[in-house]
Amino acid sequence: PQPDFLIRNACQGRQFDFSDQTQSQPGDPVIEWTWTLPGNQIYHEQHPVVIFDSTGFTQVQLSVASQHGCTASLIQQIPVWPV
Repeated sequence: PQPDFLIRNACQGRQFDFSDQTQSQPGDPVIEWTWTLPGNQIYHEQHPVVIFDSTGFTQVQLSVASQHGCTASLIQQIPVWPV
């Protein structure tokens, strides 16, 4: 699989919806998602909803696993702005 997610501006204290854009091979769909955020926040949904407590650039890691056991990870920075 090739993990990917949309990077959009987030606002401190407001709900933020992650949008998984992972691509996988035909016949080997992604079946596990692990989103890791600062403070050991871990989510296992495909499209988690989070609220950021602080502003600045926040590192987000998305790790995925396919039905046949292939894994991959991606780390990106998300800007979080004050309201």
